[in-house]
Amino acid sequence: MLTYFIDGTYMRLESFNELKKDKAYASLIESAEGEMASSHQIKRFFRKLMSNKIGNTIYRKFLHKLFIWRLRIELPKVIILGVDTMVMDNNDAKKQEEVEPTYKKKKGYQPLHRAGS
Repeated sequence: MLTYFIDGTYMRLESFNELKKDKAYASLIESAEGEMASSHQIKRFFRKLMSNKIGNTIYRKFLHKLFIWRLRIELPKVIILGVDTMVMDNNDAKKQEEVEPTYKKKKGYQPLHRAGS
């Protein structure tokens, strides 16, 4: 899993399924084919990791250190940050102050997400 994130070639967790079938990739990272993780295993791992506040904090610190490490290697002249929103469904909330339906017809909220490349 660590080599997957360090490599940075693949941008989605479903890629683990493709890599699990790739004998060349398994031998490249010196792993047995049967030990390669599927996307479902990785998702379960992150779900378990993120299920408590301590896991979330450790995960964020790890991602931060990994990002800084990668920047020091590549030394980019420019870092492009993107901003996007994601509609969160909050229809069942007991308290909704000044809430208007979103473009997806949900009474929710749209937090901003940033991504770097």
